[in-house]
Amino acid sequence: MRIEGGGKQMRKRQRPVRVNRLFLQIWLYFLSLLLPVVLIGTFTYFHFVNQFKRDYTEKMTINLQSSAASIDNDLRMVQELAVGFFNDSSVIRLFKPYTTYTLQERSEISQILGSLRNLRSVANDFVDELFVFTDFHKVYTSAGLVDFDSFFETHYRFDQYDKSFWQKKLGGGLGVDILDRSLVSTPLAQKQVIPLLTTGVVQGNKTLLAASVSIDAIQKTLKGSAASPSTRFIVTARDRFLLASDPGFPNQQATEEISRRIGVGPGYTGTISIQNETYIPTIVRSEMYGWDYYALTPIGEFNKQASGIVSMIVIICTVLVVTGVAFSFVFTYRIYNPIRHISDILNRKEDDDSGISNEAANDNEFARIGQGIHRLIGHNRKFQDELHLVSTEYLDYALLQMIQGNDVPKDLDISKMIRSQMRYKHDSFICYTILFDFQDEFYASIQDVDRIRIQSKLKKLIAGMLQDCTDLYVLECKQHQYISLFNVEASSDLAAIREGLTRFTETFRYDALYCKIHVGVGSVSPGLEGIAGSYRVAMADLQSQTPCAEFLTLRAEDRELRYSAQYFFSDENKLLNLLKAGDADAAAEFIEDMLRASEEKGASPQRLSMLLSDMYHTAERFMSERGIAMDGHLSDGERRLLVHSGEHGADFASRKQLLLTFYRGLAGTTVRQQQAYKSGALVSTIMNYIDEHYAEDLYLDKISEEMNVSVKYVSRIFKEKTGMNITDYISEVRIGKAKELLVHTDLTIYDIAEKVGISNRTTFLRTFKKMEGLSPTDFRKSFSRGTSREPFVRE
Repeated sequence: MRIEGGGKQMRKRQRPVRVNRLFLQIWLYFLSLLLPVVLIGTFTYFHFVNQFKRDYTEKMTINLQSSAASIDNDLRMVQELAVGFFNDSSVIRLFKPYTTYTLQERSEISQILGSLRNLRSVANDFVDELFVFTDFHKVYTSAGLVDFDSFFETHYRFDQYDKSFWQKKLGGGLGVDILDRSLVSTPLAQKQVIPLLTTGVVQGNKTLLAASVSIDAIQKTLKGSAASPSTRFIVTARDRFLLASDPGFPNQQATEEISRRIGVGPGYTGTISIQNETYIPTIVRSEMYGWDYYALTPIGEFNKQASGIVSMIVIICTVLVVTGVAFSFVFTYRIYNPIRHISDILNRKEDDDSGISNEAANDNEFARIGQGIHRLIGHNRKFQDELHLVSTEYLDYALLQMIQGNDVPKDLDISKMIRSQMRYKHDSFICYTILFDFQDEFYASIQDVDRIRIQSKLKKLIAGMLQDCTDLYVLECKQHQYISLFNVEASSDLAAIREGLTRFTETFRYDALYCKIHVGVGSVSPGLEGIAGSYRVAMADLQSQTPCAEFLTLRAEDRELRYSAQYFFSDENKLLNLLKAGDADAAAEFIEDMLRASEEKGASPQRLSMLLSDMYHTAERFMSERGIAMDGHLSDGERRLLVHSGEHGADFASRKQLLLTFYRGLAGTTVRQQQAYKSGALVSTIMNYIDEHYAEDLYLDKISEEMNVSVKYVSRIFKEKTGMNITDYISEVRIGKAKELLVHTDLTIYDIAEKVGISNRTTFLRTFKKMEGLSPTDFRKSFSRGTSREPFVRE
């Protein structure tokens, strides 16, 4: 009895597992995921050595490149120090043959020695000695003045270069030369150096400055970034040996073997064998001085690092397989039970109705889950349709509130909703209001059911017939009155809208007995913020129409469908600055770009002519400020032609050419008034730099550094050429940009100050009021009354 009872308890504990065919299938699926682990581990084991060798070689190459670059930098530093010595004021003033010195001048020779000591301290350990001479009597060193013969025979004797060599070298040509390595003997020690010679002219006398580059310093640099302490280094220059870390090593054989295998440059991952030992070779060439750097690392160093990682791969793969088997069983159990529960929940009611037993459905759980999911998908689609209907109605409400100038809920990102749901791609919008004026005959002749059906389809009718013009969204703002919001990019879109409206009205022209259509045209608004203003213009246009017998009334003329030819303060300042710099070509190019940009945006010929007249007035103002007479530049007839707007294309072309000729002549006059062309070009460069970097932290030192001239020269020449301080010009550019942002954006005062490079709000307010006579807030209000955001154009 106890055994039987114990068997029953055991069966009760095993029952929740319910292992069947589905459980085994899931477990096998999990186990199959371990096969890639085994395959990848095997592949990695054999592939890793080659890959790691490539990485190891690349690391060696990078280290050698780093060392070569460091040595190049040190050599370039020595060369620059030599050039700096020749340009030193005390050297230029005092350095000459020793026999020509006066007693007073000999007392000042210490200044030359001081310059050498300064150079020696900068060169630090990289240079063993610095010396310079201009005759065969004395040699100047960082330690003092030494007789020429004594220096090269005793004080600093080169094994390969005797006294006669240096005499001959002084008589040679000018320039920089790097000699072969040589052993140098001093009273205290012997050392290997590479002489770097710089020959120049001081006070008409040839002068030779020699820097002895320490071989030990070069080797220390190479070993500092070596991949291994046992790495050997060889340095050659034009097939001449400069140094080798191990003189007893067959360096000639090694360099020839490396060059034969890999040439000059990375990419070879093989090995070379020298004296029965295998090495991984690396070679780097210095493009600056033509030195070749060779590095040979014993293969044993690589094997020492690779063996540990290979062992780690084997251990990881073994652990992954064992862990995968255990976890796959746990995951199978955890996945299988929820599947059973989901199947029971989704199909419980259907099982009761159909009479299918749980045991009979044991092997068909996925099919039962699929049936339940299909039912859930059906419910979800129904919910999505209802949600879309509600969200569309809410968007219509919010967009209508924004268009009519009412407050939009703060938690509603109307811009994001419009771009996501309407798929608008451009930043400019225009509103059209369409009013259907149903006549008495419509109500008398058409039954009420048909009238309701017709009137309910008007919104879809507008959207369907105008959707080919450009992206649009249609709203019903009042009974039988609709707003069409078009997303436009250029004047071609406006022309397409006009053509679409024409087709729309022509389609219903024969129904004029029943209905008249009136269209109000708004203005193009840059951004969603200006939609309300475009809507007000369209409504004003619609309300200004008087009843007439025509089927369609379009009040807007062509000029209302065009962009204005905009001429901002910053544009005028740009032209004035170019005239001040005397840059005729840049001024002509800027005028051409302004006219072309306005023309591409659809500005009318009248607007273009007005823009041309505005640019003439800019030049006239410049002449007045500079006191330049009009005589010699324009006749009275030519001046009248530029002042008054032309009406025809040919007239505009001639006026444009006349304006360009006038600007070129005026720029030429400005150049002739300047002291030198070089300074004028510098000022133009400074202005362009400020115009491009006004949003950054600009200060006089930074500008002078960019121009490669002194601070005093930048300040003086800018004041002479422009009549204003450079800091005042920076403030003028920044305030000009700030005014554009105040007029065309809704950014806060603090954000605008940040964008124009003035991080302190108080400084921005003070500078703005000083230059414009009113605060930024008052300035914005003065250009916002009566309109949402109109272009800020200089009159």
